[in-house]
Amino acid sequence: TLLNLFGLDYDSRLLAGRDILSDDPGLVVFSNKSFLTDLGRYNARTDTFTPAQGVSVPEHYAADMFQEVKNLFTYSVRILETDYYRRLGL
Repeated sequence: TLLNLFGLDYDSRLLAGRDILSDDPGLVVFSNKSFLTDLGRYNARTDTFTPAQGVSVPEHYAADMFQEVKNLFTYSVRILETDYYRRLGL
């Protein structure tokens, strides 16, 4: 979101979360793997998903989003382990 606000070029595939100003559904990821979306919030400490007020949540939405967040953490670890940014010349 900040990179977008400042008009900087970036590759969104290299960042966790989503730009809240884009047309994509919002996703905020916290360091403990909790997350917030437009449809609700997941608390990793209690392992509970709470839907946002007045929205209809698809049946497997929470599990799918949890897997997406888990994947983001996995990708982040792999990026660091392989020094991926150096390979890109960043």
